[in-house]
This record gives sequence, structure tokens and C-alpha cells, in this order.
Amino acid sequence: MNEKDSEIGSTSPIRYERDFDESPSESVVIAVSNVTGKSITPEIGSDEDEVAALSPLYEAIDPDALNTLLTPEPGEQTNCLMPFQYEGCSITIDDDAVTVTPSE
Repeated sequence: MNEKDSEIGSTSPIRYERDFDESPSESVVIAVSNVTGKSITPEIGSDEDEVAALSPLYEAIDPDALNTLLTPEPGEQTNCLMPFQYEGCSITIDDDAVTVTPSE
């Protein structure tokens, strides 16, 4: 992800390059966390002033189905493009990257 483009509050699309060892669902959560500034996991016992946590991904899309559709066999590509909404952002994920477009 480009540091300049990852500024919280930006409404420009942000592209997050997926690591080879991340599942598609992990990549989505990390990318959206980076863009929104929300924590990936809630902090137990935290004050309301603490950073808000992301809602569970399964409330927006089935993570297992996403992982199955976008995890190719070794040496292959899925050629699948999956758009959906999560945390007020438009998400598009493919074999290589997650693109997050924050709502205005």
C-alpha cells in the first residue's frame, strides 16, 4: 500500500497488495483496517475513547466462500473479481490485491 494514499479520511481508492501467505479474508480485514484506522480486534476493557474495532467480516460476506473463490491451486490464477461493501467502504478483491474505496 502506498503510504501517501493510506491517509485516513481519504476517499480515493487504496490498493493493498496481498501477501502470498494471507488468506483473501485476512487481506480484506488488514486493508480496511489500514484505510479506516479501526482496530482489527476489539480491545477488551477499553474505554469508548479507544480506537473503534472493525465489525466481523462475516456480517458483510462469507469469509470461507471468499477464501475458496480467491485461493487458486498452486501455479494457477482464479481470474475472479469480487466486489462487496464492508465498513462503509466499497471493496474489490482479486488474486493479487484488495482495493478499498472509502465512502465520502
